[in-house]
Amino acid sequence: MEKYDVVIIGGGPAGLAAAIYSSRAGVSTLLIEGNMLGGRAIYAREIDNYPGFPDGISGNELVLRLLKHAEKFGTKILVGQSVMDMWLSGKVKIIKTINSEFKSKSVIIATGLAQKKLGIPLEDKFVGRGLSYCATCDGFFFRGKKVAVIGSDEDALYDLKYLSLMTKDLIWIPNVLQCDKEKLDYAKELGVEVLEGVNVTELLGENRLTGIKIKDRSGKERVVNLDGLFVALGFTPISDLARSTGLKTTQEGYILVNEDMKTNFDGVYAAGDCTGRSHQIIVAVGQGATAGINSSDYAKSIEF
Repeated sequence: MEKYDVVIIGGGPAGLAAAIYSSRAGVSTLLIEGNMLGGRAIYAREIDNYPGFPDGISGNELVLRLLKHAEKFGTKILVGQSVMDMWLSGKVKIIKTINSEFKSKSVIIATGLAQKKLGIPLEDKFVGRGLSYCATCDGFFFRGKKVAVIGSDEDALYDLKYLSLMTKDLIWIPNVLQCDKEKLDYAKELGVEVLEGVNVTELLGENRLTGIKIKDRSGKERVVNLDGLFVALGFTPISDLARSTGLKTTQEGYILVNEDMKTNFDGVYAAGDCTGRSHQIIVAVGQGATAGINSSDYAKSIEF
């Protein structure tokens, strides 16, 4: 069984930043990513609010730079092996993947979020090509354009407010049978057109989203031409496995941490979107750095 001072679970910006700081501190570091490095950031065609890149940078390029930086300091990267089980409450932590088991002095959970999707054809094709799950990330690129927001909770209302600063041609599609009157009044105050009682049945376009097809309660369909569609159906933190080990979470499933990114277990930290903080790359990177510093300090203080 291989031993590491720090094992990081999750290869998004938070996990990669944590790896940079822990490995740079001189402790052996393993990062495990079950799917694809970069997390949700990989889908961002252009990021124009990350400090130091005034001309913008693609999510893919930013992730590659973070990866190169982590590897420079000696981080071992393991991709494509999902964590199946872990034991975190003891002095020595055990992480089990499909093919391997690892011992570690400290663990950082950076598993991120699962985006709730529309679940209709072509959704993945149009991500970054007119379809977005993050208004604060991509709204800037739709200034003066015709866009729609689908969703009915606070995230959707926040997106409407933010996008109303970018464009006056804005549509809201609540995904509930009957929307709260207070929310409807709020949308109208923002000057938003509300399409209530409809479902999005089809995404339209070739290389880029050009519109949507909607169906009302009577079954009548029509096409709405759009430059952009923002999906705000909410997120689900990827924390079931962590919670099953005894880590404390909020009612929504976000992992509870203090200002040092420490969980309720000694030597176990969490960072990024799975903690429920602001869903911005720069915030995730900052949390990852904090977790990396503190986890490496902890690892140096104990022996296997």
